[in-house]
Amino acid sequence: MRRLGLLLCAGQLSGATQTLIVEALEASPITSTSSSTVKLDRVASAVLLVMASAEYLVQK
Repeated sequence: MRRLGLLLCAGQLSGATQTLIVEALEASPITSTSSSTVKLDRVASAVLLVMASAEYLVQK
């Protein structure tokens, strides 16, 4: 999560936003037996949620 915050929000992603995103992503668990499609969907969801955050959308 920190890496996405750094890359997409220049490190400005707040702790509260990170917590909300992590909780949303953990709602659908991934296991070692999950398919690669499911794992890639999780990554895409994480990127989408960061891009929908206020920290990403605010131009500084």
